[in-house]
Amino acid sequence: MSDYPEKDKRRKIPPQRPTIIIIEVLIIVLVVVLIGRNLFGAPSIPATVVVTPTTDASAVFEQAQLRRDAQQYSEAIPLYTQALEAGYTPLSLGYFGRAYSYFETEDYTSAMEDYTRAIETDPNCEHECPYHYFNRGLTYYHLEKYEQAIADLTSALELSPDYLGALRFRAEIYVELANWERGLVDWKRVFEMQETSIMERGLAADGGAQTALIDEAGQQLHLVFEGNAGTLVTLRTTDSDIDPIVLLLTDDGTPIAFDDDSGTGGNNARISNFKLPADGNYHIWVAAYGEDETGSVTLVMETGRLAVPDPEYLLITAENISHLSEVTQFARLDDNKGAFSPDGRFFYEATAGDGIVRYTLADAAPRYEQVIAQNDYYPVIAAGDSDRFLATAAGDDAILYDIIENKRLLVMYEAEVGMNDLAFSPDMSLLAGASLSEKIYLWDTVTGKPVFTLRSESSVVKRLAFSPDGRWLAAGGINGSIEIWDMQTGKLAQSWVTGDDSNIIALQFSPDSTMLAASDDGENLWLWDAISGDLLNRTALNQEALAIAFSPDNRLLALGHPHGEISILSLAEKSIIHTLVAHTKPIQNLMFAPNGTTLYSAGSDNIVRVWRISQK
Repeated sequence: MSDYPEKDKRRKIPPQRPTIIIIEVLIIVLVVVLIGRNLFGAPSIPATVVVTPTTDASAVFEQAQLRRDAQQYSEAIPLYTQALEAGYTPLSLGYFGRAYSYFETEDYTSAMEDYTRAIETDPNCEHECPYHYFNRGLTYYHLEKYEQAIADLTSALELSPDYLGALRFRAEIYVELANWERGLVDWKRVFEMQETSIMERGLAADGGAQTALIDEAGQQLHLVFEGNAGTLVTLRTTDSDIDPIVLLLTDDGTPIAFDDDSGTGGNNARISNFKLPADGNYHIWVAAYGEDETGSVTLVMETGRLAVPDPEYLLITAENISHLSEVTQFARLDDNKGAFSPDGRFFYEATAGDGIVRYTLADAAPRYEQVIAQNDYYPVIAAGDSDRFLATAAGDDAILYDIIENKRLLVMYEAEVGMNDLAFSPDMSLLAGASLSEKIYLWDTVTGKPVFTLRSESSVVKRLAFSPDGRWLAAGGINGSIEIWDMQTGKLAQSWVTGDDSNIIALQFSPDSTMLAASDDGENLWLWDAISGDLLNRTALNQEALAIAFSPDNRLLALGHPHGEISILSLAEKSIIHTLVAHTKPIQNLMFAPNGTTLYSAGSDNIVRVWRISQK
């Protein structure tokens, strides 16, 4: 997993105009308004711009400007050409106006050529050539010539060191190219250049939230917290009236992580599962630059624990799988399906009389404790990555619990009928619920408000699974259908039908988010390429796979069966290479520990078993 969030969205950055052109346009508009007011008593805006035929270069240039400002770019281009041919000066502004119009018609090659002419015809930079470099850099970006774009933005900054737009755009390109060191340095400078005032707050080491009202442009929220090396930290902004930007820095001011995800509203800036590099204080800067510069914003921090290899135990591999054996077990209170925490530390179950119970798997003698007292019985349960939050399905609703505080946080009331499955997104910002009404609900876990409501195009959804990178949500239906939803847009990205009209009963993404595994009640195992949608393999099993789990190294797939066996499939060979007799009744849950040394299984025989490789 990368320590940095991936950026695959980009707001459109408009080309920028030199100030001298803006002044000329304002003067022309003012004259038109005054004439209109005198003739008609009130200004009016014509549907199209009417120009007067002329051969005077300056007059033709002004007509081209009017066309451009009316967004009639195709009509403006020949007028700019006529003005240039008639000897309009300065040449650089004539070429700039035509380049701008080419850019807006998406003729980026012609725009690049004219921006180059604008630069070459202004060798002494008398007509604000930093803007010309910026715009040519923007054009190079659209032509996917990123190194040239960076070079032009650098030239703009050398000529005008306080050119914030060029600095911010260069930072975005560096980040997109995964040159995080350069990009983060630029983003820190953006914060420092825009800063007008600071609101200082603190956060607890184990996370929390702070809400601030940014009531002036350039005002920033600065937070500090104490962190430990290896701790996984997720930062996200919620309920934002502004378009927030988040930067994470070490105590000496070195920027180490960043996100700028355009838009206001829900979880729109997010740094997910970032591993802190050392013990010490860390700083979070939150700001907004753009159209939405003032308003309220909430910064939420959540922490997890990174699983590291334990030298006491061997990794589970295809080569030593025959030596996998049970090392311990413990009794459960209930025989219904529970949920392992993603970090492999706990197993949760909703019991009929003892509320929600948590079993600590790492203990030498596994113990259990009640974490949520409840009177009702909710068999559908999902565990979050922070070891703090749980969700249960209660009839038509989903309920979010805070385990540490032992309290109910939110009730999501959107579902029309009961739910088959629940799933948290990896960063805990979303909770997905599969409804019997053929809808998938996605709620914001801070506000409880719906983010998306997705309607399955195939059938009632039985199973849900988020990809580990948080980009995709997979939904498995009762007729063998699989749908992949894009979590950035809320739109259906891919769909497959197994063709067997069988219910999907288990669903799981591989750790690298590139593969999707599904099993159905027709005793088939399916493997798809999650990116291309290609079917990689279909394996006919001799019994159903009620639970499936990928090994962390992406080489093995564990399958839990109705008669209590665990089959181990080699993903390289696409075949079963080992079978364990694990339980006396159906296996409901399987999970590999993140460090790859342990396999956990939970059965309806009221037992959880812990499996490791023998040292012999």
